[in-house]
Amino acid sequence: MYQNRRFRMEGHKKGTLIIIGGAEDKEKDCTILTKVAELSGEEAGKIVILTVATEFPSEVGKEYKKLFSRLHVSNIDALHIETREDADDPATLHRLEGATCVFFTGGDQLKITSLIGGTRTDWFLKEAFSDGLILAGTSAGA
Repeated sequence: MYQNRRFRMEGHKKGTLIIIGGAEDKEKDCTILTKVAELSGEEAGKIVILTVATEFPSEVGKEYKKLFSRLHVSNIDALHIETREDADDPATLHRLEGATCVFFTGGDQLKITSLIGGTRTDWFLKEAFSDGLILAGTSAGA
């Protein structure tokens, strides 16, 4: 069964995973985040920052929006999912549409899996990844 699944997956276009261990440079060269911005298409791209893992979604969302703006990304959205209902909400999916990158912030990994796993957002991300979406994340978001 594993071989069949592997065979089927070989024919699918894959997105890119950018796994950041945490404590990334947000002040100086911002090397890895600059790469995220470049791969996302900079001014032509759209980054959606998912703050689901953090206890401080507003602050963290603003911080990353400011950072990616400084790195020449013009279309940035910070999206916080507080409940599984949020993750199933068509408005959430609408905000994810057209994203070239979805960036997961740090925080509590369990919040990501328990709030998103098995929802429409989960399905959307998997489908978009198979179509070339970049999934990036730092710390728990990795």
